[in-house]
Amino acid sequence: HFGDVALIGMNSAVVTPVLSASGRVGREMMDRLRKKLDANRGYCRVMLIHHPPTHGVCKRRKALADDRELSELLAQHGAAVVLHGHLHHNRQYAIETRGGNAIQVFCTASASAAGHQGAAAARILDIESNAGGYRIGMRLEALDGCNRPHTIEQWAWNTAG
Repeated sequence: HFGDVALIGMNSAVVTPVLSASGRVGREMMDRLRKKLDANRGYCRVMLIHHPPTHGVCKRRKALADDRELSELLAQHGAAVVLHGHLHHNRQYAIETRGGNAIQVFCTASASAAGHQGAAAARILDIESNAGGYRIGMRLEALDGCNRPHTIEQWAWNTAG
């Protein structure tokens, strides 16, 4: 916990054959995640995971074996935001929850990204509590051709957490 923010990290890495980069959460970790999400209601819940949590975001050889189960769990129990890597490029999408709130999901280009993958980037999240939950501001920062930082993307949303 960092004030009103609960960071919930998950390890999706598994040993895979050469040229495969899939992951798995597994039943035990899903159960633990469910309990953590429920125990931290009222906090701004930020989930961290390496692989994309939803189906169809990447090729199956690089995806979570249980991505459908994970996105369903998130839809049922909610969170404010999910941050993941693995894709080596910037991407934003959402998971619709049963309560009608969308969980914003972000992938950010790796520090080693270059060329066709785009420049390395970092996301900065500003989280503030408000009357109905939290207001989150997100900036995606990268270096320009002269190695000066600049904002690529910026937006904000309200969430119950």
